Parts: sequence; C-alpha cells; structure tokens
Amino acid sequence: MRAIRLSFFQMVRAMRRDMMLFAACLAPLLAGSFFRFGIPFLEEIFTGYFQIPAFLSPFYNLLDLCFAMLSPTMFCFAAAMISLEEADEKTAAYLFVTPLGKTGYLAARFGLPAAAAFLVSVFLLPVFKLTALSPIAVLLSGAGGTLQGLIVALLILAVSSNKLEPKIRIIVTQ
Repeated sequence: MRAIRLSFFQMVRAMRRDMMLFAACLAPLLAGSFFRFGIPFLEEIFTGYFQIPAFLSPFYNLLDLCFAMLSPTMFCFAAAMISLEEADEKTAAYLFVTPLGKTGYLAARFGLPAAAAFLVSVFLLPVFKLTALSPIAVLLSGAGGTLQGLIVALLILAVSSNKLEPKIRIIVTQ
C-alpha cells in the first residue's frame, strides 16, 4: 500500500509540473461556476428573447448529469496522460518490476485518481447543481461519472501510441 501511495503522489507531482494537466484538474471548478450561474442566466435571456416559459430548464437534470461526469473525466484524463508520458519515456516498464508491480501501478494511476474524482464529484455536485438531487442520486451520478472517466482513460491508453499522436493514422495517397 505504501508503494501505491508513493506512486500516486509521484503522479500528482507530475501533474503539477504540467500546467495543462493541472488546469484539467481545476476545470470542474470553473465549469461548475458556469453550470450554476451561467446557465440560469442564459435561461433568463433566452426565455425573454423567445417569449417562452422555459428554454433550458427542461434539460437541467441532463446538465447536472453532465457536470457529474466532468470531474472524473478530467481527473482520469490527466492520469492517462501521465501514463502515456511514462510509456513514452519507458519508465512504466521499470515501475512494473519494483515492489509496486503491475497491479499497484494500475491502482496508483487509475484507481486512486478515480476514487479522488468520485469524492470531488460527490462534493461539487451538490454545490453546483441546477435541480434538487437526493443524496442517492448524487452518489449514483458520481459513481456513473467515475466509471465513464475510467473508460475514457482506458480508451486513451488503447488508442494512443504516445502522448502526442494517436495510433489511428489516416493514410494520404497522392
């Protein structure tokens, strides 16, 4: 467990050095502010302009679900980028033979970030929600968002050959 914790904190330090990944982890706060204050403001503008009683408000539940998926997606995306960088630099293979092992590596790179993303999502969703959500709905939305974030991270790893270029290439013929 100590090796997993140390490896996780090593990944967090790598995220802090890469400002783009650091910004991706802070994006849920900025997006939450937009969801909470910007969308009702746009609702007022659109309902006044189009002279209708509701424009965006029927979709508030869907927007809450999208926000619940945002934090886990950003956290797991950052973890996938760190894993791709380690694969590019060939350090991941060296980490597999340490006491961390393959299982510990996966737990440190995907398990702990997903758990942290779940906690952040469960904390931020009641703060920035647009509709009344029960505690069960918040937990289920956070769990669903976390699973979706893990799937996105694993898809990034499966489709990318390195941090900058996907494995899928379009062949141009002349």
